[in-house]
Amino acid sequence: MSSNRFRDLILPGLLIAVGLVLRVRQWWCFEFKDDQARSILNSLCALREAFLIPHGMAGSTGFPNPPGANVIFGALSVFGTSPGYFAGWFVFFSVLTVGMAWLVFRRTLETEAALWGTAFLAAMPMLVWNSSNFWGPNLLPLMMLGILYCLTRFWESGHGRYWFGAGFLAVAAGWAWHLSGFFLLPFIGWLGWRRKVRLRVWVGLGAATLALLGPWLYFLIFRWDGEMLKTTVPFGEKIAAWIFHNFGWCGTLFFRDYFPPGELGAAAAAVAGAPWFGWVLLLGGALIFWGAVAAVFVPPLKPEEKAPVMISLALGFGLTVPLLYLLLGLRIHFHYLTVLAPAAAAIAGFGMARMPRKLRLVCGTAGLGCMLLLTALFQQEMLRGGGHPYEFGPSGNYLTAVAAELDAVAAGRPLSLKIIPETPAAGRKLDPVAALYIFDRHMVPDGIPAVLVIGWDEHGRCFRHRLLLPEGVRPAL
Repeated sequence: MSSNRFRDLILPGLLIAVGLVLRVRQWWCFEFKDDQARSILNSLCALREAFLIPHGMAGSTGFPNPPGANVIFGALSVFGTSPGYFAGWFVFFSVLTVGMAWLVFRRTLETEAALWGTAFLAAMPMLVWNSSNFWGPNLLPLMMLGILYCLTRFWESGHGRYWFGAGFLAVAAGWAWHLSGFFLLPFIGWLGWRRKVRLRVWVGLGAATLALLGPWLYFLIFRWDGEMLKTTVPFGEKIAAWIFHNFGWCGTLFFRDYFPPGELGAAAAAVAGAPWFGWVLLLGGALIFWGAVAAVFVPPLKPEEKAPVMISLALGFGLTVPLLYLLLGLRIHFHYLTVLAPAAAAIAGFGMARMPRKLRLVCGTAGLGCMLLLTALFQQEMLRGGGHPYEFGPSGNYLTAVAAELDAVAAGRPLSLKIIPETPAAGRKLDPVAALYIFDRHMVPDGIPAVLVIGWDEHGRCFRHRLLLPEGVRPAL
């Protein structure tokens, strides 16, 4: 192998390795708020009911989700119920997604396009940041890779079983992880109509869909007596969110949801000593990603140069899913688009491979390096501070470590613990359901009265805590 060829392969390979390391490192700072705590609690309820449950957790609008996530979480809860245990499973699935991306991309793309596509998926900040977040949408990329694989095989062979597999995976994604999985079905249906899939395959997919969704649909039609919560969002905000989120989620702009704009400079100054460095990383990651996407079309493909089937499918999903949100007038959020991550990565990887060699190596290393560096920068802030008060809140690791401290302090004596935020910043995301789940063993009604005060140190940029016990009661340490 020539030295040039070796460099062509080793650079994206190193970027993939860094993305995997950051995923594992994210395990030590996982998010744990209402959604995550209720996911565990609902999984335990599903296990108690032998998985015969008709619906899952209600969304922000009050609409009950399908039961799939609770069933799968319930199966995992057979072997453990700690927050760190579930976070570890999601880290495993996130690492597995990167490996599966390479296996799927290499079958339908040339080696360099497949490698850069995998590198984009490995470095995508939203996927790294949520790799330990046991929350349904984060497993959608793994399902999407299966859908893309099935559809490429279907388009190449014409066998209806592959189209059936893609359709059923989309239904299963909606059933298990997020309703956005259902937004894949119109494009899959159009492909089936275009390639004249036999009627029996359509009927089979309909029957399988009904079997999977039947209990949930029955519950919605005949048993659900709730109502949709009114979430009035101005039309202008919907359009602005649609534009910003569609063009920001693949790069580094995703971090705006977790850190206010001023935090970018503060975090960069704390680590690199230069506030402007954070903005360089943010803009560099976003611009390089969209530059790689633009390279798919500029210069346009020659008549004799056809786009691979994978890229055509990725573009189809990348256009139809956001368009459906726009036509339905739904307010879009970053995590609604997680399902498109493999498609976006495949497109960017193909565009990167079409660039001249030197430009590809410079842009790819610089762009993905910006994504990974900014992710590592914020990750370090979270690890050092035990979370962040803006959106993340106290990390699950921080709260679990505090509970372990209380075990040592109590030394077998029951505590009747009350948790109080010291400042508004500390209490902004200190979720009561999550706190109850972690500190339940220290909230014994007849125990020793104790107060756990959790505060946010603005100067040190970290959470701090102290335990207040009645006069005369000493810690067992």
